[in-house]
Amino acid sequence: MKSYAYAVGKIRALEKRLLLKSHLEKITETPLEGVATELKDTVYFRESIGEKGLFSLLRNERRATYDLTEKLLGNSSLNTILRLRYDIHNLKLLFKKEIDPSISADFSPSGAISPSLLEKAIQNKAFLQIPFYFREIVKKSIALFQANRFRDAGQFLEKETWKIILSKSKEIKNIFLEEFLKMQIDFLNIKNFFSLKEKEKFPELFIVGGGLKKELFKQEITNIEKKILFFYPKLEFANLEKSIDNLLINYIKKAKTYSFGIEPLFGYLWAKEGELKNIKLLGLGKLNNIGVSVIKENLRETYV
Repeated sequence: MKSYAYAVGKIRALEKRLLLKSHLEKITETPLEGVATELKDTVYFRESIGEKGLFSLLRNERRATYDLTEKLLGNSSLNTILRLRYDIHNLKLLFKKEIDPSISADFSPSGAISPSLLEKAIQNKAFLQIPFYFREIVKKSIALFQANRFRDAGQFLEKETWKIILSKSKEIKNIFLEEFLKMQIDFLNIKNFFSLKEKEKFPELFIVGGGLKKELFKQEITNIEKKILFFYPKLEFANLEKSIDNLLINYIKKAKTYSFGIEPLFGYLWAKEGELKNIKLLGLGKLNNIGVSVIKENLRETYV
């Protein structure tokens, strides 16, 4: 097994550049026009903000982080796991664009597959350049989409995405990563269940592979909540999204205790995801004139 000694040393140096929550809270007190300056002065950004705008900068920073992590890992299975959700995002966006060409196509640059290749697959049924592990999924989702089965296409993509991720994780054989993925699946199922008005349709949405079984969600709501809290006692249903983000980042913090292996690299990548989400929440709050106290309340826990 590779120790990733050089990679971990590089990551430890980068971790020192991550923003403390206290720094983020300080930025919330800065007027909108001053946010860019505050972020520009932090050493972890690789470019000046200039006229590109805050959200463009965040996309570029995410892409740079994924590119660096991919280079350090040199593991195709893990890179597939890390980038797949952005490929799915781009594919769904292309479907929306097919329905309404006026939609602004804000593609993610962090996927493993070029959006132009996905676009050719939709328009010309050109699948040969799509990676084999993803090819059949693209074919079937396009068929569902073109049959006007938009909801079925979305559900299919969600389920097949997790099948690929879990399959790739078995190739890696890393307990830390496997447990994290199980948590993600559990939280996705929990969010889908509580956001669904017609609960009887939940079995169609259920993602297999987490710790929580489908049968749990067939009971009365109060019993479901109690059993979920047995597995995740710190989960807060009143503020589900934030609570889930905090539980995931607190699990990921364990990566800091590893001296070697993929854990520190994966931990840093998720730490940056959390940091970028916090900055986006901050920027959106300022843009929409949300009060400072509310923005602070919405900030997630940080890795450092």
